[in-house]
Amino acid sequence: MSKSVDARLQRTYFVNALFKFTLSKYYKLLAYQKGGCAICGRKPTKIRLAVDHCHQTGLLRGLLCFRCNRAYGLFHDNDVNRLYRAAKYLESPPFVELYGKRHTAKGRLGTKVREKELKKMRNE
Repeated sequence: MSKSVDARLQRTYFVNALFKFTLSKYYKLLAYQKGGCAICGRKPTKIRLAVDHCHQTGLLRGLLCFRCNRAYGLFHDNDVNRLYRAAKYLESPPFVELYGKRHTAKGRLGTKVREKELKKMRNE
């Protein structure tokens, strides 16, 4: 048996033992989530989606890709207000509210298009 297969079996056993969450329930939930992460919709590639759960209560919530699971964990797991504040921050950044969108230029960072726009802005 290869290491990756052995690791998958260990992980499957751990999830089943801890949450009584079988592979059949995993695949049923994955189908319910239209085959992807519950947050971003990304489909699993080499690694199965993580079984997201509350670390305080053990409540199973859904299946998340590595990035969404990690990001959600960094937002302190159950702090919904922190996530709302993060969304509000992205919708209305304080810098833009104070100074306006004029302090940026079109294009991606490091491109010639952006450098040209910035040069125009400096000369105005």
